[in-house]
Amino acid sequence: MNAPASPRPNPESVETPGVTALTNYVGAHQQAVYTFCYWALGEAGRAQTMTQDVFAQACQFSSPAAKDDETVRLLRIAYRCCKRALRRNHAATQPDRLAGFDALAMLPAESRCLLILHVYCGLTPEEIALVTDVSPANVRRRLFQARRVLATMIFSTDSTESNGYFSV
Repeated sequence: MNAPASPRPNPESVETPGVTALTNYVGAHQQAVYTFCYWALGEAGRAQTMTQDVFAQACQFSSPAAKDDETVRLLRIAYRCCKRALRRNHAATQPDRLAGFDALAMLPAESRCLLILHVYCGLTPEEIALVTDVSPANVRRRLFQARRVLATMIFSTDSTESNGYFSV
C-alpha cells in the first residue's frame, strides 16, 4: 500500500526567482520526504507537518559545500526529526490503520526508520548509510535484525488464538 499523495505546493501567481526556485526545490524532493514521514509517523497530518519542518530546517541550515545528494540530505533531516518525534511520544501515536502497521509501530524508532527507508523509500543499504551516518555493513545487520523481530511479532500468536499454523 502506498502513502497518500503529498499535497503539492501552490505557487503564487507572482513570478519571483526565489519563490520559483523554492517551489522547484520542494516539488523535486517533497514526495520522498513525505513518504518517509508518513510511514515513520503513521498519520497523514503528522507527516505533512513533519515534511514542512524538514524543509524549514533544510532552508535554515543549508550547507552549500555538502557533497551529498539533496534527497539524501533531506531524508537525513527527516530521519532525525521522525526518530526524535517517535521517541518523544511513542505511547501517544495513533497510526492510520494499515495491514501490518501495528507490528511496525511496535518496533524501536531506529529499526522502524531503517525498514521504512529500505522498504517504502526504496533506498539501498549504502544509501541508508549516508542518511543515518553508519556503515553499510551495520545497516545490513540492523535491517536483518529488524526484519527478524518484525517477522516474530507478525507471526507469533498467543495460545488462545493459535491454530498451529503460524507459531514461531
